Amino acid sequence: MVYDDLKIVLMVAISGKKAQKETIDKVVKYFKEYKEYAEKLSNSSYSS
Repeated sequence: MVYDDLKIVLMVAISGKKAQKETIDKVVKYFKEYKEYAEKLSNSSYSS
């Protein structure tokens, strides 16, 4: 996932062709949590 506003790229999943639908569904399900995690990572890198 690319968050331009945070200047961060977060790799959340890799799957083969057969598992693609399930992987996409899981990414969508946890979309908010991924964003929150990216924000935490971004904030911690600025405070170092």
